[in-house]
Amino acid sequence: MIREAEQRQINHLPRMLRNLRQLHKCGIVVRDLKSQQYYEGQLYDLSHAWTIPHVFGPEGGIRPSWTFASMAAWDLNCFHDIIEEANESALRAEPPLKPSNSVAKRNDERYGSLRPRLGMERPFLPMLNYDEGGTWDLNYYPSYDPALFK
Repeated sequence: MIREAEQRQINHLPRMLRNLRQLHKCGIVVRDLKSQQYYEGQLYDLSHAWTIPHVFGPEGGIRPSWTFASMAAWDLNCFHDIIEEANESALRAEPPLKPSNSVAKRNDERYGSLRPRLGMERPFLPMLNYDEGGTWDLNYYPSYDPALFK
């Protein structure tokens, strides 16, 4: 990627994160967030997105009430990977670009060194994800629970 395009991508990250949180506030989870779904800071691919009301939403009783919060946390986890990818690319540029200081989720290593808190005690709910095979703990909650959209 050329230097100007990398700098534009880094400059778009704070707005992209605000827009993702706004989607969550409006009851929408993307579920398969990747950097390829963005063009010039705009999210274009919502092909796997779920919205409230949904057949698997909390009001249907098929899935637990924390399902949409878990999927929103997964979106933020994926966006955190996008930020890390952009920052690594910025540091590889010649001369290096200033990395973004956007934070999509909390730093697990940093919170591991702090005193225990009620929210950090186990057992955690599982984090539901769309396309990854592993399992993750839902040890943080997104700013907005999409299931609370009315």
